[in-house]
Amino acid sequence: MAITTGRTNATAPGEGERRALRGYMGQYEKAGAAIYAELERGQLLWIGVADRSAGILDDLVLGFDGLVVGHQFKTAKFPGTFTVETFFTGADGLLKPLVNAWQSLRKADPGSRVEIRLVVNDYPSIKDKPGDTAPAHSAAFLDEFERFPDRSLQVWRASSWSRLIELLRQASDLDDDDFEQFLHALRVLHGDAADFVQFHKLSAEKARLAAEIANALPKLVTDARDKDRWSREELLHELGWRDPAKTRHLHRFPVGAYVQRNRDTELSLLQALRAINQGYVALVH
Repeated sequence: MAITTGRTNATAPGEGERRALRGYMGQYEKAGAAIYAELERGQLLWIGVADRSAGILDDLVLGFDGLVVGHQFKTAKFPGTFTVETFFTGADGLLKPLVNAWQSLRKADPGSRVEIRLVVNDYPSIKDKPGDTAPAHSAAFLDEFERFPDRSLQVWRASSWSRLIELLRQASDLDDDDFEQFLHALRVLHGDAADFVQFHKLSAEKARLAAEIANALPKLVTDARDKDRWSREELLHELGWRDPAKTRHLHRFPVGAYVQRNRDTELSLLQALRAINQGYVALVH
């Protein structure tokens, strides 16, 4: 039975579209910043926008040699707090959709490692208690999760977060080996880290160029060619970036015919380069 009151919260005509557009533009702004940062680093091979093989990670997919990184952006106009349990396993929990998207990208790119970037401008709670030893709140868990991205499932189970980890494993419907790989693939960027212009340390000029990319992304999504993925060269062509000042960092160096590849070392170096924004990386043989 419906109950009618004298007050209505009906959305005004067009307001739903405006909200959706604002959400998409915020998503594109973050994507533009991430794309520009990777173009500048020089290892980006292709991008995916509205990629139909990416599930909920279709906000942005970045393709490298041997590595695919999918992004899901969830931002609020007025950031609040979240608990890890509700965020991942609540009624609208993201864990299972992320697992499905991770599996889908692995199937689409079987020769590549797949990583996940879950980007949310809300802040993890400091008032809940998913752990057994103080500090036991969500913020402490995510801090530890960020500091130990390659920790084994066995070690997590022996930690004070064992109950939370087992809850997540059961909700994932993955076996132990796959769940451990999923944990190693997952990164959660929250709070201030969701501001990708600041996160990638873009200057005002670089932010302007990132905005050019952001403005071009909706056109790629609606392009008549109906493509999911665009190569680096195709993206630069669509942007019309022929000015050397814009692409001076986008260098490529030829590799001799007698050079043998070491894929494991390549991936390790790529991950090291993508993890820092200044300083040096040394390869010692």
